[in-house]
Amino acid sequence: MWGGTAVATSDGLPTAPITTVNTLKNQPKLRVARVLLAIILLLILAGVLLVIQKYHARFHSYTLVQDSLKPPLVKSVSFTKPSTFAPPPGLKVSPFQVVLINTDAKSQSAGGIVVIAQPVINKSNPDLIMFDEALNKGNVTVYKPEVTSLQQYVSSRLPKYHLSFYGVSKFTSAYIKSDAISLKFNGTPQAKNAPKVIGQAVLALTQKADYSLVAYSTDKDWQANQSQWQIIINSLKIEQ
Repeated sequence: MWGGTAVATSDGLPTAPITTVNTLKNQPKLRVARVLLAIILLLILAGVLLVIQKYHARFHSYTLVQDSLKPPLVKSVSFTKPSTFAPPPGLKVSPFQVVLINTDAKSQSAGGIVVIAQPVINKSNPDLIMFDEALNKGNVTVYKPEVTSLQQYVSSRLPKYHLSFYGVSKFTSAYIKSDAISLKFNGTPQAKNAPKVIGQAVLALTQKADYSLVAYSTDKDWQANQSQWQIIINSLKIEQ
């Protein structure tokens, strides 16, 4: 019953089984060993979590702030950007666009934002209505020139990447209700060991100007901060 062999004493009376007695003596040691093992496992888990935290810290969430572009001839446009994004030193651009890159030296994100407000010859209202109807019906023939133009511009901004475009669709937001398209893209670097990029571009048409917003970042940063990048995409505010 006890799982051990009883041993008789000199007076003929049996003692407790040897195996049971030894097991009882060893129970405190077993408890200590289990506690030590649990502590070791907790320390290993804490170390793994710390490594993961440090890894994701390289792609930390952004503090978003408001910015604007005030070009000549057309009304200004506002948008949201990460606070660490600023124009590259010495870069000369036209007054109709703003180019921003991540200036945070601690970040491994090579992200960028470009906003353009390009004046155009007055579009007629019927033309815009036809464009929006084509977007609603998926009539690619009508808006293909705009898609091609947007793709070409994105490619010019990222010449060191092989870009793939997808997800062309009508774009709407709290500030843009019609006459706008969106496309997504990802890029494979031509250079070895360079990070991949993911991004999205928006083009909105009005009677007096075409407005564009292009945003992109390294694939890991874009995925880690996808909700914030979507806020940036949706923040483009124009006068329609």
